[in-house]
Amino acid sequence: MKIVKIDKSVLDKSKIAAAVDQLKGGKVVVLPTDTSYGLCANAYNEEAVRKILAIKQRPANKPLSVIVRDLIMLGEVAKIGERELKIAQKYLPGPFTFVLPKKEIIPGLVSGGGNTIGVRIPSFSLIHEIMSKVSFPLTATSANISGSKAIYSIQDLVEEFSGRDSQPDLLVDLGDLLPNQPSTVVDLTCDPPEILRKGSGEFPL
Repeated sequence: MKIVKIDKSVLDKSKIAAAVDQLKGGKVVVLPTDTSYGLCANAYNEEAVRKILAIKQRPANKPLSVIVRDLIMLGEVAKIGERELKIAQKYLPGPFTFVLPKKEIIPGLVSGGGNTIGVRIPSFSLIHEIMSKVSFPLTATSANISGSKAIYSIQDLVEEFSGRDSQPDLLVDLGDLLPNQPSTVVDLTCDPPEILRKGSGEFPL
């Protein structure tokens, strides 16, 4: 696992470009987000998604969420009506994952074989930079073994994956993150919406 260190006060465009190249090449990259470090890959690339499942030791029937660039890309991966669009416009970018009916472009491996997909737009400058340079959504899942706690420190990340057969290809080191709650997961396939996981975002019902 290669490590690229980026100063959070000055986002080095050449180092960001290296991460983008890895993602475009179907590689798995550990990226910092507004909640924790996450395992990210091209969500349209089934081989990359399989590698993430292997790294996390995660069952294939357990869905992954995706990060999208903006509301236009959200509409490319999920079916949204007027109600869902208004909610997304109000709460995204932010610490929310909205569950929506998925479109066919999302592989079943990402959705765990189901018909819905969790979608995020994190409020995090590095993620915005990367998403502005790719034409695909990224997987959004915490960088840890399935069932373990979220990881916020670089040392813990290295220890988590070192010596394993399946490892991320690149770790973008932005330094240790402050411990934070995961995103709040809201199911928008029902009316009224249902909170599936209470996290760092406040969503009034």
